[in-house]
Amino acid sequence: KTMSFVQEADVSSGHAVSRARLMEHATKLIADVARKHHNYGMAFLATRVQLDAFKKVKQLMDKMLKELAQQQKDEYAKLELCRKDIDTAEDDIKVGENKKEDLSEKLVSLENTIATLTDEIAALKESIAEMQVSVKSAGETRKAENAMYQQSIMDQRATINILNKATERLRAFYGLNQVEVHMHGRQEPGAAVPPPPPKPSHKGYEKSGGAGGVMQLLAKIISDAEIVEQELQASSSTPPPKPSHKGYEKSGGAGGVMQLLAKIISDAEIVEQELQASEQQMQADYSEFVKSASASLDADRVSIEQKESHLAEAKGLKSETMENQLANNAELEKLGELLKAHHLECDYIIKYFDIRQQARQEEIDAINDAK
Repeated sequence: KTMSFVQEADVSSGHAVSRARLMEHATKLIADVARKHHNYGMAFLATRVQLDAFKKVKQLMDKMLKELAQQQKDEYAKLELCRKDIDTAEDDIKVGENKKEDLSEKLVSLENTIATLTDEIAALKESIAEMQVSVKSAGETRKAENAMYQQSIMDQRATINILNKATERLRAFYGLNQVEVHMHGRQEPGAAVPPPPPKPSHKGYEKSGGAGGVMQLLAKIISDAEIVEQELQASSSTPPPKPSHKGYEKSGGAGGVMQLLAKIISDAEIVEQELQASEQQMQADYSEFVKSASASLDADRVSIEQKESHLAEAKGLKSETMENQLANNAELEKLGELLKAHHLECDYIIKYFDIRQQARQEEIDAINDAK
């Protein structure tokens, strides 16, 4: 079947009208989207639709669709990267802040340890100084006590020696007198008994606590003995008219003196023994004190050595901690700058991602509809 020229012209005219309407619709659709999203690329495309052949425009639309799809994909990847970078930076900053707090607490603890150790070392050194002074003072006191002991022992022994000599002298004297009495002192029956001679005075013979008192007492005894001797010598120069008991009376007086001397000597020996026992006890106490003080000093010195080692270690850790603080603060500063840069780069994308994705999708849909 063949068509007339008029019919063919009408068909061609109908196709042209239909194509023109489609072009107009596509142009309007693309232009509306371009105005809505302020997209100059879409505006340019709308202009090209009006000017160029539709086939050429369709190629341009395909290219733009491809670009828009890639933009959608790239923007999503950028969003994920931004989120990851920001999260990583924030996590690193949190770790740094925790480390900063830990380092600060560690530094305070080390400073307290250093202060405590310093005070303890100072107290131990002061204790050592005081103990050394005490030991020195105790040594000086012990020296003075020993000197006093030596002097007292010398005094006691000198007293005992003198008393022993006096005793021997009196014993010798009265012993001879007793012999004379036994030879010449027999009394005739009926003879009158002469009065006894005055006895030596015992006043002042009481026990004396010191060597000076003993020496005074000894001088008194010797003086009384000399008086008795003089009386005996005077009585022996003239013969007695009759035998008497005078010799026996002298001897009786001597017995009292001899007993008193023996008592004084015994007391002096007891005092000497007490002095020796006291000296031994004081020396033992001093030795024990020195031993205890030496052990305490040694323990304090060992403690000081240990604490000084701990102090040096604490000071080293303090320096290391302060260096770590500086490094951590510098790292925190870098992380802060990095996070700031991430936000400058990504905040817009994160904030407007959904809007931009929707707008771009509308552009894609508009182009597809225009095709």
